[in-house]
Amino acid sequence: PRNLQLQEVGEGIYQAALTLPEAGAWYLHVQSPSLGRKFAEDNYTSLRILPAAAINASQTDVRSVR
Repeated sequence: PRNLQLQEVGEGIYQAALTLPEAGAWYLHVQSPSLGRKFAEDNYTSLRILPAAAINASQTDVRSVR
């Protein structure tokens, strides 16, 4: 588990740089005390990280999770 501080980049929009050690499926859990959302709640998204050689042009688009 890692704890990362987010940076606000717009009104209600936050970002953080995340480097994962290997390809695979990952779960990203978020907590927000100001919104009353604790880490243990079901507030997560899943990420699928592909090896660099498997990425093609259609998969390189930046996606935003809200």
